[in-house]
Amino acid sequence: MKTFKTLLITFILILCLSFSAFAEEAISVTEMKNPAGTLLCVAHGGIHTEHEANSEEAIDKAIEMGVDIISIDVKKAVGGLTAIDNSEESDLEFFLLSYNTKAVFMINDAERYKKELYGIIERTESFDSVILRMNCEFSEIADWYNSLKVKPMIICKYSGNIIFNVLSEASDNFEAGLPVVEYATKNVNGVLFNGLTQNSYVYNNYFSKGRKFISTVDKDLCGNRQDTVQYWDELCSLGFNMIETDNPETFIKYREFAKESYAQLKADYEAAKKAETSKSSKAALKNYNEVMHEVNQLLGKGIYSLNALDMASEDLEDAVNGMIPTYDNFNSEGRVDLSIGKISLAISAVIIFAIVQIHILKKRKKDD
Repeated sequence: MKTFKTLLITFILILCLSFSAFAEEAISVTEMKNPAGTLLCVAHGGIHTEHEANSEEAIDKAIEMGVDIISIDVKKAVGGLTAIDNSEESDLEFFLLSYNTKAVFMINDAERYKKELYGIIERTESFDSVILRMNCEFSEIADWYNSLKVKPMIICKYSGNIIFNVLSEASDNFEAGLPVVEYATKNVNGVLFNGLTQNSYVYNNYFSKGRKFISTVDKDLCGNRQDTVQYWDELCSLGFNMIETDNPETFIKYREFAKESYAQLKADYEAAKKAETSKSSKAALKNYNEVMHEVNQLLGKGIYSLNALDMASEDLEDAVNGMIPTYDNFNSEGRVDLSIGKISLAISAVIIFAIVQIHILKKRKKDD
């Protein structure tokens, strides 16, 4: 039986590798390596509204729905590592080969079996379709990682609420060439949620080099937040652009709306660059420049928060409309232009009006 299993895996491996040689890197992996790329959906155990998490049906449904990454659990059995199916166990090597190039899998708690997992990735040549999710900081696996000739995709995690450690973990990960860092905290008002990404210095020196990843499948991992649209949107506004969820179907719909809003804001921003500024007041021009800068920053950071995008769109529209002078008589400072000619004309009009009124009064007296 064991010989048959080995032969079967070998046959599938040869078959898959013959096609994978021509396969391009998965789109989700390419996006993951782009710090300001589109919002990524990590489906925890696939789509399991109708099927068990980690089951073949749940995974197939997730692939069909178009999720970017599927996080799965593994465990050690007598014959080696297996993918947990809740109802049955599947040899991990066979499991990965059966989905070769069809999906990108993130293996949870990979630090426990990192050597075995690396061997499987090598044998199946799954370097572009398997992510090892380490439930630890990079420093704990740095020696092992740096010793590898071919680097696998890994994601390390910092759990806590110390700002120095938040920034240090980002620096360690991105300097090592890792495209993503995962964060977790129970603190609802923790440093992860206080606008850290909005700070230009912090963003440019730390978070511009990679993605911030967070899981909402457990409220203890995301500051007591729920796995719903409201909190996804808040997290996106704070710079998290890779989120693990138990509700990938709803998340995908939310993301589609966010992508449309992002594309529209980008188009509006390009159009706003052509706005006429020569006749605008200094106040209007200042506001226009500030809003344009903020929108550019938002787009450049890859913020996919619907609320943030909609607010930026409204601000941009108001700023552009404010560039149109209401009256031609307003000068560059937004005040009425009282030139000598216009003042003389106004005085003449007042004098003429006064003369006419005096003439009318005199005529009435004579008539009386």
